[in-house]
Amino acid sequence: MQTNEQWGFLDRRIETFDPENLLEVIRDGRFDHRLLEGGSFEVRHRRIVFGNSSVDCGDYSPAFAVNGQFSSDQICLGFTPQAEKPAWCNGFSVAKGEILCFTEGAELQFRNAPRTTWQALLIDRHELQAVATILTGRPLDLPERGTTNFKAPDQANSLTSIMQVALSDLSDSGMLSGPAAASLCEEIVNEFVRTAASTDKSSHKSQRNFAGYRFAAMRRAEEFLRVHMDTPFSSRGLCSATRMSERSIEMLFKEAYGISPRAWSQIARLNAARQDLLESDGADVRVSEVAVRWGFFHFGRFSAAYRQLFGELPSITAATRGRRMTTNDNERQRTTVNTNG
Repeated sequence: MQTNEQWGFLDRRIETFDPENLLEVIRDGRFDHRLLEGGSFEVRHRRIVFGNSSVDCGDYSPAFAVNGQFSSDQICLGFTPQAEKPAWCNGFSVAKGEILCFTEGAELQFRNAPRTTWQALLIDRHELQAVATILTGRPLDLPERGTTNFKAPDQANSLTSIMQVALSDLSDSGMLSGPAAASLCEEIVNEFVRTAASTDKSSHKSQRNFAGYRFAAMRRAEEFLRVHMDTPFSSRGLCSATRMSERSIEMLFKEAYGISPRAWSQIARLNAARQDLLESDGADVRVSEVAVRWGFFHFGRFSAAYRQLFGELPSITAATRGRRMTTNDNERQRTTVNTNG
């Protein structure tokens, strides 16, 4: 979709965890999801496409750890209209109603609380700044690289309202192809700009520097743990790799993910094992070999931990893999082209 005459709406519900189904939850990016806790699983993903821009919306019932990278061509404004607890994102503690700005090609390190809704606007930087200049008389204070946050004074209630209207109205194919769609999509961008422009900028630099320090420290820790996922957890190794004390690392992981680095390591290895089982040929795969591959040497404990996290035994995952369709019969995708100019 490369022209301003093209509009699209996607709506899908996902009821079984397969990371592949969540790789492209934000257009033109790639985002690896790891399930952090067991319980009910339901994800709803909606996307509005208008010209070169788009808005992706995710309703996540479970808690995820997400790592990935945004489009290298466009800037992303992320927004959380609904969250029971603050999320962790690139070193920031993000509460309901805050906007995060991710520059072109920025990395993402994200953890959501259960029952969180997020929304993400993907737009060309020059277009966003042109809108800001028209509406406010000056461009937004955007970073050249990395991430920054905007704390809206009223939890961005106006932005929440316009997004609710857009997601409802644009799900109608008649509305999507009509002239009102252009006005509604324009207002989405306008409200993102108004909200970002209305925030208190006095503490942006200090917050950005502190978040950058935590983001870099967590990236070093996660990189070490990912490289050593085939071996048992080593607290000494992690401290040496990150140049941090054991207590500092524990506090960082508790703040970011709500769990210890040891628990993070086990959850990451369980997610990796699930990915192998989903991609395997169910007739040939040996679950015990997958367990050992990811550093689990007691098969009984591996099966119990796997079942607690994913709600099924690893043998069931292997038997029913087959690139399972995890979206239900209500999945809908519509794309219409407005040829009226």
